[in-house]
Amino acid sequence: MSVKNRLFIFDGQDSFLIDDAVSEWVSKHSDLSISTLDESTSMQALFDAVSHVSMFGGAQGFILKSPAFLAKPPADFDQLSQSILDQLALSDHYVIVVYYGNLDKRKKSNQQWLKAGTHQRFEPFKPWENDKVVQWVISHASGHHQLTLDRASATLLSEVSGYDLRSLSQWCQTLSVYAGDRSSLSVDDVTRCCSDPQANIFQLQDALKLRKTATIQAIVTRMMTQNTDPLSILGMILAQLRLYTQIVAFFETSSSLAALSKDIGKHEFVLKKTAPDVKRHYSINDLKKLYQLCCDADFKIKRGQIKPVTAIQELVMHF
Repeated sequence: MSVKNRLFIFDGQDSFLIDDAVSEWVSKHSDLSISTLDESTSMQALFDAVSHVSMFGGAQGFILKSPAFLAKPPADFDQLSQSILDQLALSDHYVIVVYYGNLDKRKKSNQQWLKAGTHQRFEPFKPWENDKVVQWVISHASGHHQLTLDRASATLLSEVSGYDLRSLSQWCQTLSVYAGDRSSLSVDDVTRCCSDPQANIFQLQDALKLRKTATIQAIVTRMMTQNTDPLSILGMILAQLRLYTQIVAFFETSSSLAALSKDIGKHEFVLKKTAPDVKRHYSINDLKKLYQLCCDADFKIKRGQIKPVTAIQELVMHF
């Protein structure tokens, strides 16, 4: 069988979509024995794995997470790489490379693997892609939880979670439990189910735009005490910083709220309440620094270098 049907590479900036794609792939290959290999796995170890023939027979699937040898290829990369690809083509095994981040397509080592395998890249939705997020919520609720949500309900969920797909998925799961025997929910149902978290979110949005550090810390602490996922909180903060950046950058050359509303797809009434405070409390340099701190926190959490709760607590101290 062709290597393209044996080697799958999932990369990109959206870890939830990557994890979801891996889960979907595994569910479609339920006959396989699945093993996970971490980033320290050497090329020789991977070659040995795909060369192994079990005494009981049967194909295996190897999920290889963020392999270091793609980021920093060893001196004998070309030889070992070709050996792995050749052996994979001859075997009954599969390799799924999971890389949280974008593999550099300019690097020769990555080019060889990306060309040989089946590559999918998963990127977060852009701030102006609200319609796509809403449609994703509707599809995800239906496909994963057999739950029908109308557009108003999906829009409310997207506002609550700030485009954080992992949080949106968790909300869909919560709503499916709330629905019981019902197969559909209205926006009133969603409002009732999300009432307390929604109040926290609105309070957090107000505190962020006014840059009230102590209030931000108190709200975030309360949210985490109520078991709100720290990564969801990070997603909400990032969504606000993206909006603030659009506002501040736009008003460097214009003063028209109507033009800004049309440019970024936000209602003029919302911007009228938000823009003055944002311009008063943030500069472009402030937003760049805060956005970098958010990216650093996200990286450390996903690398297991810091506990998520600690990362968020340290982050909000800088507002």
